[in-house]
Amino acid sequence: MISSMIMSTLLIAQTVWEINTGRIKVPFDNRGVISDVTVNNSSGLKFDGIPTIYSNGFALSGFNGSNPWANGVMSAARMLDFQPGKAGSAPDDPKNRLFVVSLNDPPFGDSWQNWRDAVSSGARFWDGDNDGFYNPVDLNSNGSWDLTEDMPEIMGEVSVWCIYNDAVDTSVRKFKNVLPLGIEVMQTVYAFPHSDIPEIKDAVFFRYEVKNTGGISQNLQDIIFGMYSDTDLGDPEDDLVGTDVVRNSAYYYNRTADFRFGNNPPAVFHSFLLGTPVFIPGETFTDNNNNGIYDPGTDIPLDSAVLHFGKPFIKQYVPGAKNTGVTGSIMFISSHPTQGDFLTSGQLRNYMEGKKTSGVPMDPCNWQWGEVRGGIPCATIDNSLIYSGDPVTNTGWIDNHLADKRTIVSSGKFDLPAGNTATFHTGIIIGRGTDQFNSITVTQAAYDTILNRVQLGTTDVPLGIEEFSGPVPSHFSLSQNYPNPFNPETVIRFTLPVAGYTKGVVYDVLGKEVTTLLNGDMSAGNHEVRFNAIDLSSGVYFFRLESGNYSSAIKMVVGK
Repeated sequence: MISSMIMSTLLIAQTVWEINTGRIKVPFDNRGVISDVTVNNSSGLKFDGIPTIYSNGFALSGFNGSNPWANGVMSAARMLDFQPGKAGSAPDDPKNRLFVVSLNDPPFGDSWQNWRDAVSSGARFWDGDNDGFYNPVDLNSNGSWDLTEDMPEIMGEVSVWCIYNDAVDTSVRKFKNVLPLGIEVMQTVYAFPHSDIPEIKDAVFFRYEVKNTGGISQNLQDIIFGMYSDTDLGDPEDDLVGTDVVRNSAYYYNRTADFRFGNNPPAVFHSFLLGTPVFIPGETFTDNNNNGIYDPGTDIPLDSAVLHFGKPFIKQYVPGAKNTGVTGSIMFISSHPTQGDFLTSGQLRNYMEGKKTSGVPMDPCNWQWGEVRGGIPCATIDNSLIYSGDPVTNTGWIDNHLADKRTIVSSGKFDLPAGNTATFHTGIIIGRGTDQFNSITVTQAAYDTILNRVQLGTTDVPLGIEEFSGPVPSHFSLSQNYPNPFNPETVIRFTLPVAGYTKGVVYDVLGKEVTTLLNGDMSAGNHEVRFNAIDLSSGVYFFRLESGNYSSAIKMVVGK
């Protein structure tokens, strides 16, 4: 059954939902509005029961040929350009709802069956029987799910999926001169409400899959994707903001105590955890034939991007690319005459590039709402990333103006040809330390922990081992690798009921050691390790797992 930590208000076709991790309650709907949604007669994201974020959403801007455009979902800025459903569907179609799946749900139960409607709208599923159709059935009648059976993709411990498109009529759009472009967004909100790691539990994650359907434009160019937030830390009039360049985040904090939170108000990070892959000649690959395109076998990859999926999928790597990080951040104040809400698509684009509404770059040393401290030379400061200094050490470009602020932190640029999708994983990460500045330090550490443990980032743990949160297993087990036969990569899953030294070795059919995949202390829990046999010949191999007094082996077949 769905976790008791997850609450909902069931309207017609389930259009709103609230995720409750224990300290965070975040409501959202099926149009892309985050926080500014009423659930159980209450709205806004709350942390420790106190209103913390009024409104969240996203922005997009780019070019369709020579024509600039911008759209998004930013309710506090009166911008709602997307409606429920796939492009071309009726907004009130019952399938245009929120679909909720949880790791606690019974396999093949109601939530798995309801996922059929999500699949018909584009949701991902594990095609265990490889027939091309989603049919979640217990094929061997053993009462549990097996890799050869279909299941929904589940992000985190609980996952809420929907799709919406930019077909809102121009008469009610904020920018009357911007027409719909045939853009679809598949949104997944996910969390880990049962995690025993507080940093992971005290965060909510979002995956945005932005698709150019091709119904209007064959190529959308120079796109920037931005996270929008109107965060109010208790008292909304005393907030300061910053950009953590290392952690690809914009964040909010207080300079003093807050009348709602007391002497230790939290810090709130709006973070890019994984940007969309981009190919950059000379940076991510050697463009040997000088055509500006990564050609496998001709060009040499200098980097690899990561595509992260939910269970039971494994990561995919994109050679010759990298994941985009933060490229612009800005602060603005509602109704301010010069640094207020954007009024035109051009002003929004300028904000997303980290500029003033006029398109003029910011000047850190001549900026009326902040100052450069600690003797940092202005010429060394990236003026497209507002307040990139360190408030804890009081050095660099620092916000000094208390106000009710809004932010956009952006990532790009990238092109989106017809049929292609750009994917961004973002997060709201909240930390509360001993005082307002220690809260920043605590939240920075939480970001680092999340990337290391949830494995969203581009830095992998040694040997490609994945750890999954959830109940500690009661016994040792080693599952058959999948797929099997395989070429060149397969996944080996195992469980450890207790922590301890663990070794995993691959042998050939003659018993000769081929490679060691595991060799060291491991925590209790559910694990998986990837094995790539690209350098091995076809044939039979064995993997032996040893931990404590436990020993088991499986047979693997490499087929080339």
